[in-house]
Amino acid sequence: ATPPTGLRIYDVSDADQPSLSGELLTSASRTVDVEGSYAYLGGDDFRVVDVSDPSNPTTVGSIFLSDEVHGVAYASGRVYAAVRNVGLTVIDVSNPASPTVIGSIVTGGMIGDLAYANGWAFLVGGSSLHLIDVSDPTTPTVATTVSVSADCALVDGDYLYVGGSQIRAFDVTVPPAPASLGNLPPVGQVRGLAKFGDELLAATPGGLLVVDVSNPLQLAVAADLPLAGGTWSVASLGGGAVLSGASSRFLVADATLRSNPPVVAEEAFDDLVLDCVISGTRAYLAEGMDGLAIYDVTDPASPTWLGSEDTPGNASGVVLLGGCAYVADSWAGVQVIDVSNPATPQTVGSLAVPSANDVATDGQYLYLSTDTGLLVVDLSSPTTPVVVGSRSTDPSYRLDVADGFAYLSFFGNGGDGGTVIIGVSNPTSPSYAGWILDDWAPTGVQILDGLLYLTISPNRLQIFDLAGAPSVSELSTTPLPVGPGGLHVADGVAYVSSGYDGMVVVDVADPAAPVLLGSAPPPGNDSCYLVRAVGTEVLAFGPSVLRVLPAQCATSTSVPNVASAAGAIAVRAVPSPSVGSTSLEFESAREGFAAARIYDATGRLVRSIRATVPRGRATLRWDGRDLGGSSVASGVYFVRVESGDHTGTGRVVIAR
Repeated sequence: ATPPTGLRIYDVSDADQPSLSGELLTSASRTVDVEGSYAYLGGDDFRVVDVSDPSNPTTVGSIFLSDEVHGVAYASGRVYAAVRNVGLTVIDVSNPASPTVIGSIVTGGMIGDLAYANGWAFLVGGSSLHLIDVSDPTTPTVATTVSVSADCALVDGDYLYVGGSQIRAFDVTVPPAPASLGNLPPVGQVRGLAKFGDELLAATPGGLLVVDVSNPLQLAVAADLPLAGGTWSVASLGGGAVLSGASSRFLVADATLRSNPPVVAEEAFDDLVLDCVISGTRAYLAEGMDGLAIYDVTDPASPTWLGSEDTPGNASGVVLLGGCAYVADSWAGVQVIDVSNPATPQTVGSLAVPSANDVATDGQYLYLSTDTGLLVVDLSSPTTPVVVGSRSTDPSYRLDVADGFAYLSFFGNGGDGGTVIIGVSNPTSPSYAGWILDDWAPTGVQILDGLLYLTISPNRLQIFDLAGAPSVSELSTTPLPVGPGGLHVADGVAYVSSGYDGMVVVDVADPAAPVLLGSAPPPGNDSCYLVRAVGTEVLAFGPSVLRVLPAQCATSTSVPNVASAAGAIAVRAVPSPSVGSTSLEFESAREGFAAARIYDATGRLVRSIRATVPRGRATLRWDGRDLGGSSVASGVYFVRVESGDHTGTGRVVIAR
């Protein structure tokens, strides 16, 4: 869109030499969206342009609205239009020759732009951001309004970015309750936004601004490309940015981004993997609409497909028991699959229930989370499971079971959520035992070594001690840099999938003081839904792809210098200096787990060690390697040891 002249179409197959293919003179030239063979233009009017022949774009339909159109977004046969001084107008374009207004809502103000995603329109202009429910396009409804100076908007997954006098990020996982995340101080008026990988490209009066949004809580300028006359709009193109500038300029700027961390292997799938159980050298995958898949992960860096069994529903959870896989198959209930021969898994039974969202077992019974609560299933006859107990709750999703209690994440009808604790010591009569109330339903639930781990939107990991269950004691709440998804804890490390933001890695060796280690990009540069640790590798599942990475693969974040920390434990490194391995000796006040963290001279976490130690003289051994398994360089390293309620520090010298 090239005001005031109209529409121009460029061939950018050779980004270094863009060439004009065709143009159309029209007053509808302020904003454009393209879908298939049609371009949808907004300006003095709204019009539909056939661009199937780029050399000859042709108007096929148009309509006048009550004011200038400043933003358009196409979705499912409709165009959502931001109309200046009015608000939102919804236009049916299923018949391109006859665009028809089918709904509108007046918000007022100088409306500048909009973005659309999943039944929601995000309208910006002047000093307001309006979040509008358009699930019924004939009656748009403003769910909430946020005070923010913004003239352009872009939605990417669960995140909304708005630009004006500054750039701001919002978590819109639940659009009626947007969570403000990071913001970038005044950078000049932002006129347009585009997204490429972990970078936000912003058109400004000074040129092109590249913003690192890998951590939506901490936006940071990655590059500032000055361009004479500035730019008005921007779109991503591979490793570059296509920009419109002053004086009718069309620009292609190099905005190449940083590379991803090492990838050990990738494997393609036919559908989204929603759950995974590792047993010995085999991985059993709940693969959505494709049912159950079995892989050999003897070498996690080279997973090998063994066999699969389709299921009638949407496989979302799986557990193993007695040679059978029990698959939570959504609307198709539970499928019982004999996996004694992994090359030829066979369905041998089923249980018809209205919904089965997740599944867990205590070795004797099966526990199902459903849209109506908890079901307890007797497996005395594995091929003919029978429901023997139930307890109604709000719709529940992820769950785990331990020591006579089931822990279910739920989302309440009133908009609240949390974790409900249900006593199942008598499986035929489950009973309410307690709640962990929250504003959100946990996205990940795992019990390990008497601890309950929860990942909760918008961005935190919580750990609870279950020693007094059903009374639980919160040990820690750790802010996460991104919105969490699935959760897997192994060997003192929590791996948290975070959708389009990939994976976050947290050291939980000391559950009372977790430490953020870093992050890794999503599989296939798309999104990460599920993570599982297997030995020295991590399996990160995205849409139709598995990426294998080294365990604790991310670069550590900086941490406070602990060299001078005081404590009650005397820690001695033997030997020191050392050419490699060293023993960290100390007195433990009680039997239990102890943790050691090793830092370099800058305060960066180098290694985390966790082990069970006896009361009295205890030892934790460090092999002189870092989180990635590489030998550390010569130098002075500081040690912090935690055992029970006691903490102590020491130092070790590595001299290679």
